[in-house]
Amino acid sequence: RTFWTGGALFVKWHLHGLWSVSVRPELYWDRNGRLTGSEQFIKAITTTLECKQVIGLQTARVGLEYRYDESTGGGGGFFKGGDVRPGTPGLAREQHLLLLTLIWSFDS
Repeated sequence: RTFWTGGALFVKWHLHGLWSVSVRPELYWDRNGRLTGSEQFIKAITTTLECKQVIGLQTARVGLEYRYDESTGGGGGFFKGGDVRPGTPGLAREQHLLLLTLIWSFDS
């Protein structure tokens, strides 16, 4: 038997014209390490600044996204590159991520 659970809250604000900003806090608990490979509680928050332009039936979205993740598990975490010893990957307790996104959709 295993148990895991998670949740997120999605909040988005329209700033002005084409611009919006969103915030998404998330929690994830893998009590038995079934899905992540280690018993851990993960906290994360993502913020996004987005510009959305509608052109006829097409929509273009450009976004800048920042994400911060933190693991409280002793054996959990995020890959940081390289091995601490052969066959044992190095892990970091936290990670920062910056993404530039472009989404172009075509609707009929």
